[in-house]
Amino acid sequence: MILSMLWISGLSFAASELWSEVFEKPLKPFSCPQCMSFWSGLAAAAITGQYLYVFVPYLITKVISKFLWL
Repeated sequence: MILSMLWISGLSFAASELWSEVFEKPLKPFSCPQCMSFWSGLAAAAITGQYLYVFVPYLITKVISKFLWL
């Protein structure tokens, strides 16, 4: 479960970079990694029924962005 949450966070970083390179102007819900991790976590929670997928990938992405991503 933790590995899938880390995977969602990593996917959100990669997908937000891809969205910013493909489109000229930012698409608001898909332009930042935090937003992308929230929406993909919400989709995973709806599929699996585990409500931890909603906020834990968002928190992981927030911590990585603030403290580790320089």
